[in-house]
Amino acid sequence: MALLVAALPQIEASPALGLAVRARALLGEARLESGDGAQGAADLASAAERWSSAEALDWIRSLPSGESSQLAVQQAADAAAGAVLRLAELDLERHQSPAPVFRPVILPVRARPSRLLAPSAIGPAERAAIQSKQRAAVVRYVNEQLAPWVAVRRRVLGSLQRRFERVYLVPPVASPYYRIAVAASVGAMWGRFVAELRDATSLHDYDAPYNELGESYYMDPPWEGEKSLARSAFEECLALSRRYRLFSSYTLACETWLGDNFRGEYSRLDELMPSPDWLSSGSAVRPRPALLE
Repeated sequence: MALLVAALPQIEASPALGLAVRARALLGEARLESGDGAQGAADLASAAERWSSAEALDWIRSLPSGESSQLAVQQAADAAAGAVLRLAELDLERHQSPAPVFRPVILPVRARPSRLLAPSAIGPAERAAIQSKQRAAVVRYVNEQLAPWVAVRRRVLGSLQRRFERVYLVPPVASPYYRIAVAASVGAMWGRFVAELRDATSLHDYDAPYNELGESYYMDPPWEGEKSLARSAFEECLALSRRYRLFSSYTLACETWLGDNFRGEYSRLDELMPSPDWLSSGSAVRPRPALLE
């Protein structure tokens, strides 16, 4: 990294703007790996901003026609797209917020489930009072902890999705690899929220009354909208992978989530091999997922 830092001023002063963008993005990634998150993010933002400037457009127009020029432009665009994607991932990491934890009512010792204690150990009045406290605990948890957390997470994740989608705006056009990466990242973001919300609304780890109250309070699962967002993103990931015959770890993540959550429609065909004209990013070779008609 020290050599790159020393050479960067000369690289950025040269007419090869595409090389300068790639060098700055590479330095940003190296600094992130070394633990210098603030400066690494600043380098990535600088690379992305410079590639989106009028200076970069003038540089592209000045290049002679030919494959070498097209390759230089695509490499620089990929570096800028990777920088934008990495910045969105860093934003997502910074905005993680754990789901609230339900705190059950502590029952009197004689009212707790026990093999040695008969159900008649407490009277009807005390049982009704305990059930009232249990119901109030669930309602208080939902209204005061869970609902505010859900509202904030939905707003934050919607903003973060737009951050990921900025990759599509990288000129002249985002490569298929990064379009697949964005779709997979957005799907994973919403899929994680669905899992967190499902855990936060499930009271199966507690006594039966809590489970019954939780199920009655949520007649309709509150995560179906976000699950649809995750599914749409993952399906776009697979569609792009098929269209461009490009397989990567992102494709595998999309295939896995859809196969696990929609088994009646998607199947992970692990026993088959992919078409030999599929491109691989270096991951273990696996078949493309099949949509069962």
